[in-house]
Formats: sequence, structure tokens, C-alpha cells
Amino acid sequence: MRYIFLFFVVSIMVSCSNSKQKDSKKTEEKAVKYTPKIKDFEKPIIPKADSAFLGQIQFLKNDAISIVLPDSTVIIAKQSNTTTRKYQIAKDSFLIFSTKNYAKGYKIFSNDNRALWAVKMGSESIEITQENFDRNLFEIRVQKDELLVRHKNIELGKATLKENKVVFTKKGKKLFEIDSDVLLPAYGILLIEEIGIEERYALFAETLARGY
Repeated sequence: MRYIFLFFVVSIMVSCSNSKQKDSKKTEEKAVKYTPKIKDFEKPIIPKADSAFLGQIQFLKNDAISIVLPDSTVIIAKQSNTTTRKYQIAKDSFLIFSTKNYAKGYKIFSNDNRALWAVKMGSESIEITQENFDRNLFEIRVQKDELLVRHKNIELGKATLKENKVVFTKKGKKLFEIDSDVLLPAYGILLIEEIGIEERYALFAETLARGY
């Protein structure tokens, strides 16, 4: 009788394990082909402040992206296949992270393939979360001629379209501006200082490249 009971318990455990594996496979998100919405730019995108170089972002041929950080470090991102783009330090080709495209957005992965950030994009808002949509939510929402950036219901800053410029402010203080005649949700990413600048600029470029 005892052996029958043990067999029954083991059977249930195996069944539950198989069920979880099936559910995991069902919910696993599949990467999809990346389709750029922005073509080559003649001029780089440069956040301008009164007394500091804040870097620049430029879209290149063959869906490549060039990022210059404030310390003049150059990062080059290139498509490695139809779903993935890899970001490397230009000086030594060191891989720092990669992005992978999905149906509702994309994710950034570390060089050891850990999910760092996930981005969901809508027509009027963007959600950025840490570790596969689980926590640390940042929300960017467009409202008429300005966009608001929030983290846990706390306003981090806003960007406003004024005379062919996007002006970025925090608590009423101007931080920097970008030459542009359109206000897109992607611009709000530049206000999220809680995200490291390498990843922040990559998130901005990837989102903008998708037309958001």
C-alpha cells in the first residue's frame, strides 16, 4: 500500500512539472523581425545643454546606430540577424549588450544574455520595466504638446515642443534641448537618469528607430 501511495505522489509531481513546462512554453515570447521606421539621418541627434557635452546619437546605413557618450566613448550597434542588434564599444569591439525585437516592443540583454530592460510601445505611451516586465516601471505619456515621465507615480520630468525644439525640464528647471519639429514618446527616455547612460541612449535610439 505504501508503494502505491508513493507512486501516486510521484506521478502527480511529474504531471505538475510537465504542466508547468508546457505553460512556460506557451507564455514564452518569440522574437520577431525588426522593421525600422526611421531611415538615415543627415545630422546626429544632440542633446544640448549650456555648459556640457551630453553626447549624440546617429542612425547610419544598414540599420546601424552610432552613440557617443558624454565622456566621448563611441558605441556602435549593428544588426546581427533579423531580430537582434548588438552594441559594442567601437575602440575594442567589446560587446556590452544586445537588443531583441518582439511583437509589442523589444528587450535589452546583457552580454551574458540576462534580460535588463523590456519596452512596450503604444501610440501615446511607452512602458519600460526591469527584468522581463516584472518591476521598476517607468512610464512615458504624450499629452498634446508635452510628454510626462513617471516612475512609481512620481514625475521625473517633462519634455515640451517649442519652436522646432524639444525642451526637457525637471521641477521647472531646464535641463537640455534637442532640435526637432516633432515630439515623440522616445524623447522621454532621456529624462530617466535611473537608467545608466549607455542603456538609456540605446533605449532612446531603439525606440526612435521604431517610430515612437
